[in-house]
Amino acid sequence: MKRWLNSILMTAAVALGATALPAKPLELLPSHAGYQPKDALEKGLWLEMDQAEQQVRVSKFLIEDPELNAYVKSVLCRAVGIEKCGSARVYLIRTPQFNAAMAPNGMMLVWSGLLLRARNEAELATVLAHEFAHFEMQHSCSRSAMSRQSPMQ
Repeated sequence: MKRWLNSILMTAAVALGATALPAKPLELLPSHAGYQPKDALEKGLWLEMDQAEQQVRVSKFLIEDPELNAYVKSVLCRAVGIEKCGSARVYLIRTPQFNAAMAPNGMMLVWSGLLLRARNEAELATVLAHEFAHFEMQHSCSRSAMSRQSPMQ
């Protein structure tokens, strides 16, 4: 009975135009200017990702084409909103896999295989927005916290 009710409520929410991301009132999200990591776990993840980002910036696999970089960033901004996309730093990486990733500090990696295989801008935007949602909802932080808990908890 509970599953049936949840299904109806979700269907109604979609029909009424509810967003997939729950609102967080009065709380800054990572995509907001001025956001600071909340706890030691998140601060540690940010430090690790800041160090990884320094390595990405000098990687021989980094694609430094200004026009291509500007285009991918513009697709992201149109997908998630101009006011939010400024918190993301997009790096295009030369690797054949079809993927993208978003770090908790705002570093987004877009692999060239994704650019080659996306059939249109909408597909690219979908992947970029999906990764950005992981960042905004702090999924990597919650996964890290869960992985450090004892299996008995």
